Amino acid sequence: MCFGLTNFGKTFVSPRTYAVKLNLKKRRKMEKTSIYFQREIRQQYRRQKQKICRFNRKFFRF
Repeated sequence: MCFGLTNFGKTFVSPRTYAVKLNLKKRRKMEKTSIYFQREIRQQYRRQKQKICRFNRKFFRF
């Protein structure tokens, strides 16, 4: 789930109010998982960047 500028229908709902509307248990679970996923995504991105750098070094020698 992406908490940013989200439109539910036509009404604007800020992330905080949306999170409050979810029941607390679900929210806590989501927070835990989102932190975990953020970490994973960051690691994947780092790995990907390294791969791309390696690829560039191999094929595009300026």
